[in-house]
Amino acid sequence: MNKNELIDKWLNNLYDNNVQIPMWIRKNIKNNKLKELEILINGSTKTGTSSLQLFFKKMSGLKVEKCHMMKDWLKIFNRNRKNKVAPPYEGFHINDFYKFLGCNNPDGMIIVEVVREPIERLISIFFQNIEETFRHVNNEFNTYKKFEQYYLNNIDELVSKFNNGKLGLNLLLKFSFENWKIFGFDIYHQPFDKLNTINCYNNNDKHYVVIKFPHIDDVLKSSSIINLYQKYGKNIPKNIFVKNAGKDKEYKNLYTLFKKNYHCSNEQFNKIYEKYSKFVNLCFTDEEINNRRERYVKD
Repeated sequence: MNKNELIDKWLNNLYDNNVQIPMWIRKNIKNNKLKELEILINGSTKTGTSSLQLFFKKMSGLKVEKCHMMKDWLKIFNRNRKNKVAPPYEGFHINDFYKFLGCNNPDGMIIVEVVREPIERLISIFFQNIEETFRHVNNEFNTYKKFEQYYLNNIDELVSKFNNGKLGLNLLLKFSFENWKIFGFDIYHQPFDKLNTINCYNNNDKHYVVIKFPHIDDVLKSSSIINLYQKYGKNIPKNIFVKNAGKDKEYKNLYTLFKKNYHCSNEQFNKIYEKYSKFVNLCFTDEEINNRRERYVKD
């Protein structure tokens, strides 16, 4: 058997033995569609991947999945050590798996990498689990509604908790979310047009697309998304509207108010942008960075 056949057999064995694997892989194994993917949306958490997936799924005929690659891969191996999950063959590398995806797609698979301004993303991560987190931290709030009612009237206190508490900046800055080498394609050694929302690259049988946006709504309203997939011969309806997936969250009102009122010190801003300096310097112009500084910094 060749490498793709070995990977196919391996994944099916994991599925048959109820080994924990990401849901997007599991459902496509069951439907025998994993190797027919046309679009794979990759991105770190809270970069807009869910909204883009909803957007593309409304487009007829497109086989699309979203993933958070590093987290998904760790789920297969690190969380299943007790099951002694072994690779499909000696010398197996994660990039072999991504070559396997879409191998039955004659046009090659489009891999979409989504990037987002660091502070917006950190705030979104902070709110992702806020409903559960603060029930444990603040015992007086035994329901999210009580928590929300209090902080809607005391938003500066919540901003302070984000900037200085254990659950905000200090925790989030411990982690790095730059995983662009995951497909064996190093974006940092490619030309990148900072003024364009979308940058496209071709490598062997795959198309790499990097989407940069200040906010997911800007992308969903952009004609460049439609033009992008028409470029690769995809038949996409023009009249599509998908709202931001985050707008249905219970915390949407508090989240909107928080973003409107968020501010940090110059030192905190520099700490964030130094943490993500490689990514920021690649993707954002000096003007964009300065605009963010003017928006957020309040000493």
